[in-house]
Amino acid sequence: MNSILDFINNASMMSFLVASIVLILAPGPDIIFLLTQSVRHGKGAGLATALGLSLGNLIHTLLVASGLALLLQSSAQVFTIVRVTGAFYLLWLAANTLRQVDTEDQQRTTQVHCFRRGLLMNILNPKVALFFIAFLPQFVITGSLPAALQLIVLGLIFTMMVMSIFISISLLAEKAQPLCSLEMRSSMLFRGLIASVYTLIALQLFI
Repeated sequence: MNSILDFINNASMMSFLVASIVLILAPGPDIIFLLTQSVRHGKGAGLATALGLSLGNLIHTLLVASGLALLLQSSAQVFTIVRVTGAFYLLWLAANTLRQVDTEDQQRTTQVHCFRRGLLMNILNPKVALFFIAFLPQFVITGSLPAALQLIVLGLIFTMMVMSIFISISLLAEKAQPLCSLEMRSSMLFRGLIASVYTLIALQLFI
């Protein structure tokens, strides 16, 4: 039986890496969410959000490898429950953003909240699970490692790539924070913009 190292060095791995980079960098809800958190709350919150979103990908990988994610694909009822739960969570974030006024103390203590928000946003998006179901199996090699192990290895590589790219994006976005004063970030207009982003992402779950 081939080793994990042999699997990583197979000819199709380069195609997997290139496809992954393109898909990760494609503008989507995760990147938009990451940008808003980084600009609004700063570097610590941006990094925490990036880690939360990345860990969510790893959880989806384990679900795909164990076969549980197939339940989302085969059961319309389960898919709807997860989708509606995720949408209402994002709408709750939107409403909470409109009520909240940032202070300097809140800016320093928001990392745990941002990590949790990023993690839950990713986990509660059934479209991410369906993406992993469709994407990862394309690079499973017959006659190599057990399929479940191959999926886990691919998912780990994808998660590490997501983490690296998202951390880079959060650090770049954080550079824009000085352009927005605390007063601006606490204004109703700015909070309304962030709430609108949450709402649009929630609506996307129903498309």
